[in-house]
Amino acid sequence: MKVMPKKIKKRPCRICRKWFTPNNKLKQRQQTCAKPECKNEWHKKVCSKFNKKNSHYFRSNYMQSKIDAAIESEKKGLTDCQYYELPVEKIISVFSPQQVIIIINIIRYHSTVFNR
Repeated sequence: MKVMPKKIKKRPCRICRKWFTPNNKLKQRQQTCAKPECKNEWHKKVCSKFNKKNSHYFRSNYMQSKIDAAIESEKKGLTDCQYYELPVEKIISVFSPQQVIIIINIIRYHSTVFNR
């Protein structure tokens, strides 16, 4: 006796709300119809949700990449003071570039937290 696979029922696309039949291979995981616009929009929504949930992870990676760039520019004798609103040249004379980047990121974090 041959077992027939279950037929998947139609469902509305999460973006355009038109009804579609999901691909048998994807089954319950398919959330949008086959239109590329819907797929792209769904991808944006899911990524933004993930980024909001995991913002601490990206913040620490961003700060580490800035510190690494500051170490490289310090080795070459370069500074990027014009990008900051603080008197970075004076601060760098007291602190190292890595410490300056940490201070700037702390200031930015606290200004966004308290301005909500």
